Amino acid sequence: FSRTSFSRERFGRTSPHLLFTYFLRTGSTGGGMAASGSALGSGTPSGGVALPSAASDTDTYTCTICLDDEGEVVQKGCCCRGDSGAAHVECLVQMAVHSTESLRNDLGWTTCGVCKNRFTGDAQLGLARAWYKRTESLAPEDRTRLYSTSVLCNALFAQGKYAETVDLEVAVVALHTERVGRDHPDTLTAENNLASTYCKLGRFDEALELQERVLVGRTSALGPDHRSTLVTCNDIALTYRDLGQFEKAAAMQTTTLEAFRRVEGPEDTETLNTATNLAQTYSYLGRFNEAVEVHAEVLATRRRVHGATHPKTLGGQMAYAMALRDLGRYDEAEREMRDGYAKSRKHLGPTHPSSLSDGLNLSLTVCYAGNPVEAEELATPLVEQLATALGHDHPSVLSGNRMIGVALLQQGRAAEAAAIMATAHGRLCELRGSADRRSLHMAGTLGEALCELGRADEAIVLLEKTVEGLKEMYGADHAATLVAQSALAYGIALAEDRSRGQSLLEALHSQQNRQLGPGHFSTRKTAERLRKLAD
Repeated sequence: FSRTSFSRERFGRTSPHLLFTYFLRTGSTGGGMAASGSALGSGTPSGGVALPSAASDTDTYTCTICLDDEGEVVQKGCCCRGDSGAAHVECLVQMAVHSTESLRNDLGWTTCGVCKNRFTGDAQLGLARAWYKRTESLAPEDRTRLYSTSVLCNALFAQGKYAETVDLEVAVVALHTERVGRDHPDTLTAENNLASTYCKLGRFDEALELQERVLVGRTSALGPDHRSTLVTCNDIALTYRDLGQFEKAAAMQTTTLEAFRRVEGPEDTETLNTATNLAQTYSYLGRFNEAVEVHAEVLATRRRVHGATHPKTLGGQMAYAMALRDLGRYDEAEREMRDGYAKSRKHLGPTHPSSLSDGLNLSLTVCYAGNPVEAEELATPLVEQLATALGHDHPSVLSGNRMIGVALLQQGRAAEAAAIMATAHGRLCELRGSADRRSLHMAGTLGEALCELGRADEAIVLLEKTVEGLKEMYGADHAATLVAQSALAYGIALAEDRSRGQSLLEALHSQQNRQLGPGHFSTRKTAERLRKLAD
């Protein structure tokens, strides 16, 4: 059993109407103003727009604005489908400029004029870069420039460019604070956005400090049931979960979900975000059947409301598949993950952190289903690409090494697995502490590798601490705790007392059979250890 930050537990950021810098980002795993080169990149064509590469097949669609299929035609990423959802970024920019100059309306930079939903993907980022470029001549504290900067931050965040995002957001917070004061709604929103990015960068303590301050400010200014206040509650609950405080997260998510359903309705984006996040917390708490039920309901709604390839739908699909995997339903999980991973690569791009995370989750499922060679071949390059995107010390990257280690262990390559995981475990402990859930999961798998290498004495020392940490975090009967207990019992059988270790394994196998079923990876692993001892 494994739950990492690849679970796509944060679903992007939403915003209210234009001409108000009240940009909200909900359910997101988030100095001076950055120079335009840093924000805009290179290769800007004559119109001043740095065009991102198209994630979809550019030969398939015709631009709905100029009716031409030449050049780079991208999907707008809104709720328009097929050809009706395709356009050149340059054409979208021209429409937005016309809307601004003739209609005095800035909606064209973020929102589709046909379906009235926000752009995502290449269209979102291309428009955001273009608008930011057009407002560079304005004073940094100008309201329109601040808003265009916020729009760019959201687009960069959605594309997984968190390092670029954070510098811009620090500047936005400082400018809002200077212009309207720290307790103004604009400043609170900017701080909440910055906290979302901190979460994506693994800076959870800094994020929580900002979020709790924002919650106090929004509750006082807007009331406890205001949409923005509830968004902050959702974000705080996610940060609690990142910090391993699952019961606290579930309690806040349950209350927040009830409020969203009452205030915004059952199909509202924030209602669905909160329901997904609560379902994932159920999985952390070992309530796997409840998690699958909620995920299935949310995914059906997202497909109906947003379409099958919308980023929120893809996130919901992967979350549902992971819940299936937790229950040992590997064939179903693998089908959903392969489909979702292919769509993420096409519509978000193959190197987007969400696409890479989807691929890593697929690799673990493939391994659990009995194909460790394919799992290793899939996971190894993805970890390297994720390290390029997020940095080698990001918790998601370090946890990704565990997925490679699991695949190596299943191939009997324990020495390679131990070497990879020992390095990653040491770094996780330095960055997050030995009691962090990622550190504990890594320690459990490292202990398994040490047992296979004949270093059971070392394994026992490590696994005893791991089991105690997992019991405190999840409880004694959680699947993750049972996995570590099985490895510990095996180490005891190898190094200390064969009869006692075997008895512990038999009891654990019986419990896993009851809770998880005989086909679950963890149950099969315990059965394999019993066979080895019998031989």
